[in-house]
Amino acid sequence: MKHIAFALALLAAPVAQAGTLTLTATAGAGTMTQSVTIPDADVTRVLNAYKTIYGQICDNATPPVCRARTNAETFLAIATGIFTGIKNNVLSQEQAGVAATATGAVSPVTMQ
Repeated sequence: MKHIAFALALLAAPVAQAGTLTLTATAGAGTMTQSVTIPDADVTRVLNAYKTIYGQICDNATPPVCRARTNAETFLAIATGIFTGIKNNVLSQEQAGVAATATGAVSPVTMQ
């Protein structure tokens, strides 16, 4: 079974915490892992930036009641964005390959 796991050690505390961003891909018997450490001063910056990017969470009431995302909800939004980007990039690359093959298979119009 193939899967990609994503882990980000960011605590819900309002103070800055050192974090590690890890992306792990497992396919068959092989596993690849890439990690980066996010310095203490930057963890809060990352969370705050993505809380702004992804915005508040609002319910379906009229008028809607909105609240700020928790750190865990922000992390989930970041992870979802990464996975969506991976899927979109693969699809785009495969579509470009099929388009190039199809273009090469079309013969030019001949006029005399």
